[in-house]
Amino acid sequence: MADDSTRIGRTGFRIGSIEEHTKVRPKTAGRQGSWARRPPAGSFASVTPPYEAPPAGAFGPTIADMSPTGSGHGSHHGSGHDSEDTGDHARTGRTGRSVRSVPGRRLVRDVVLVVAAPLVLAGFGLGHPGGLRPHNAVHWAEMHIWLLPVWPLLALGVVLPLWGRPRRDATGAATVVALAGAFGYAVFYTGLDAVAGIGAGIAEQHGGGQRRKVVNPMFATGDALGQAGVWCLVVAVLAASVALCLRYGTARVLPGTAVLLVCCWSFFDSHIFHPRGVVTMLGFALGFALWVWAAAARPANNLAYGGSPPS
Repeated sequence: MADDSTRIGRTGFRIGSIEEHTKVRPKTAGRQGSWARRPPAGSFASVTPPYEAPPAGAFGPTIADMSPTGSGHGSHHGSGHDSEDTGDHARTGRTGRSVRSVPGRRLVRDVVLVVAAPLVLAGFGLGHPGGLRPHNAVHWAEMHIWLLPVWPLLALGVVLPLWGRPRRDATGAATVVALAGAFGYAVFYTGLDAVAGIGAGIAEQHGGGQRRKVVNPMFATGDALGQAGVWCLVVAVLAASVALCLRYGTARVLPGTAVLLVCCWSFFDSHIFHPRGVVTMLGFALGFALWVWAAAARPANNLAYGGSPPS
């Protein structure tokens, strides 16, 4: 039997006494910050020093700080901001710092989105031929090819102020009708552009002496499509006006509605022909901008939708 200083463990290695290995040794001058001799693995001296708790706040806000009754960066009452508010008010990010969105920037962005298409259409209207003739048939067809993707974007002025998932109430029902009307306008009026614009221009250019037998029926078909598209737009404007009035009040919404209804009446036979068609497009830009301004306010009855425009 060996004494305590020379005992042999089960592994066959010589194990020193507890006193020998737990004795604190001085540091060596040539090896700053390291021990002169490390104790063998498995001894009591190889155990790490006692754990010391880090100072408060070393790893960011605690759970108490982020609770509703806390007073840290993430608290609702301590910081004065609501961390779940994703609208125009301050919100708290993962870092605990309050972040404020700029409502003015979003308003400007939305106005730009809804006025872009009518302003582009007004610009094209300045150069739109007054009638289709053999000498301008190429210009007529090429212009309507460029306008093909622009016509549907006019409906964005109806869609954007109503952005979000409709609720199951009167406001939501009016929103669904408005979106359906905007879709109908985009389909039918784009058909007018394709038939009476592109198709008729090409027929006028290559039809020869019999071209009017082809062009005139195409104009008739295009007019029918255009009338259907404008009627859909009228329905969309009326339904969207109802939905917006229920949300934001009539005082803010009706000015834009009045401008848009006048523009729809003119749109039935003005197209974008200069000068009345150009003025009509400018009126659409003004009316849609007024709607966006109205929708930038807080809802009058605190109704909310399930979504909001991308930022």
